[in-house]
Amino acid sequence: MKTQLKSQKETEVENKFFSDLTSALIECCKVEDSEALLNSELDTMLREVEMNLQQQGLSFELYEQFTGKNKDAIKADLTDQAKDRVKLNLILAAIVEAENIEVTDEERNSELETIANTYNRDLEEIKQIFAQNMYQIDADILNRKALDVVKENLKK
Repeated sequence: MKTQLKSQKETEVENKFFSDLTSALIECCKVEDSEALLNSELDTMLREVEMNLQQQGLSFELYEQFTGKNKDAIKADLTDQAKDRVKLNLILAAIVEAENIEVTDEERNSELETIANTYNRDLEEIKQIFAQNMYQIDADILNRKALDVVKENLKK
């Protein structure tokens, strides 16, 4: 029990640190606004809302009825968050490029194994699911590695 509580607290502290770190990056770095990237991120976030609803057994149409908001109104609510996500992604992409960060096959396979274990699925099944979208796996790894670079530089 003590070990579990300690692990939980360490995870909370780490999550808070990375949340604060990403907020600081967004605040301090200047990034040009891109309407195309913002619209793309809003579409992605709307799809995420739809997928979360489906996982809960709800339809998007039912959600619209409950909230009284259509897709455009929901996108409007998500705009600030989408702007931050676009800005953070651009900052992290710049760090990845500047530091020549790459994803190894071992890191990709480890990430896929973690996903398979999390969802109690077969690794080969997960590989098939992500086969057309492996860039998402790579992007997650690259972003974590870029944040690790920032974290290490803060220690110096």
